[in-house]
Amino acid sequence: MSGTYVWQEQLYDVTGFEITGLRTTLPPAALAGLAGVAGPDLISRVNNNADTYTVRVDSWLLPFLNVYGILGTVEGEVDVTVGAPFAHELVVPYDGLVYGGGAVLAVGYKNIFLLNNFSFTITDLDRGGSVNTWIWAPTLGFNKGKLSLWTGPTYQNTDRKESGSFDVTFLGQPLGVDYDIQLTEENNWNYSVGGRWDFDENWALILEGGFGDRKQALVSVKRTF
Repeated sequence: MSGTYVWQEQLYDVTGFEITGLRTTLPPAALAGLAGVAGPDLISRVNNNADTYTVRVDSWLLPFLNVYGILGTVEGEVDVTVGAPFAHELVVPYDGLVYGGGAVLAVGYKNIFLLNNFSFTITDLDRGGSVNTWIWAPTLGFNKGKLSLWTGPTYQNTDRKESGSFDVTFLGQPLGVDYDIQLTEENNWNYSVGGRWDFDENWALILEGGFGDRKQALVSVKRTF
C-alpha cells in the first residue's frame, strides 16, 4: 500500500466548445452577432494545474504481474483564454474524487528491470463533468542494494468534459455565458526519471519527475505487508 502526491501542469487542446446559455438584459437582436462563434477556435489557450492525493493498494498475483486500485482526491485550476468577441481570461478552480486501477508487468535480469505500467482513472468533478485518463508508462531501471533508478517515456490520454460559466461585458452591458467544453492533451507524451530508496523490508520512498510539454512531480511513501 502507498500514499502518493502528484503535481502536474499541462496544456490542453479544445476538441469541443458550445455556448449553452446567455444571461443578459440585451434584446435578442443585439445578440445576433454571436451566432457561429461557439466553436473550438473561440478558446485560444487552456492550461491546467492539478494536485492529486491518492492511496494505492496493490498485490503481486504472479511474479511478473502486479495489480492495484487507486482512490483519492484532486484539486486544481484551469486557466482559459477566450477570444473575440468575449476577450476574457477565465480561471476555473475545481476539485474531485479520483478512482481507478491498473496493472504492472515486470521482467528483470540481474540488476536490470523493465516495467510496463498500465492504468485507467476516472475523476468526478465538483463542477459537473468528468475526466477519464489512460496512462502507459514503460520504464527501464537499475537496482543496487536499497536504491533503484529508472527512466522512460509516459503516454497519457485524457478525455475531459465539463460545464461552467463566465461573465463579460458585451455592447456595454453585462453578459453571462454558460458553456460546455471538451478537452484533451496538447501532447500525449512526456519523459520521466525516478528513484526508490528502501529503508527496510517494509518502508520505501519513491520520487519521480516528468519533463516536456507535460510537467509533473511525484512523491510516494510505500508500506509493504
